[in-house]
Amino acid sequence: RTTAAHSTLVLADANSTAIHADGSLGKGVGVVEMHRQESDAISRIEVAHDGYARRLGFQHRRVLTLSADGRDVQGEDMLIPTGRRGRRGDTGFVARFHLAPGIEIAPTADGQAAFLRIPDGGPVWQFRCKGATLGVEESLWIDDTGKPVPTFQLVLSGTTPAGGHDFSWRFHRAR
Repeated sequence: RTTAAHSTLVLADANSTAIHADGSLGKGVGVVEMHRQESDAISRIEVAHDGYARRLGFQHRRVLTLSADGRDVQGEDMLIPTGRRGRRGDTGFVARFHLAPGIEIAPTADGQAAFLRIPDGGPVWQFRCKGATLGVEESLWIDDTGKPVPTFQLVLSGTTPAGGHDFSWRFHRAR
């Protein structure tokens, strides 16, 4: 249930919503916004929440764009100052993309991209980011029976000043 267990942004190593010892949810996300646009060329979804506003002074906004042929997924993550109390100085962030088991990952030397090969002759996808540093870490996938299976995740990391920060990323089917 932790924020880090999902493919989303984590700010200052904190959950966007408190999780009590019994697993119930506490204070955190109060306002969620969602807007969707469709055209012949793309589907676009813009979502935002205030789960970090009170403690850290930022709203998290994510824009996702999917091409009509499904070969291109682009995202932009924005940390927008809310004017509420928050930390002074830079705040660390991490955005995670948990991958299915068996995907082969080949990061590039510049720390900005990786090639992802789907098993059994499946397609190759290119992942690229801008405004964050790309890393690869171990993760777990929970299968249909509830059993954890080792896998990997793409991890984008960086810091945001009090004035906010945005970074972008893209999955593109190369072949």
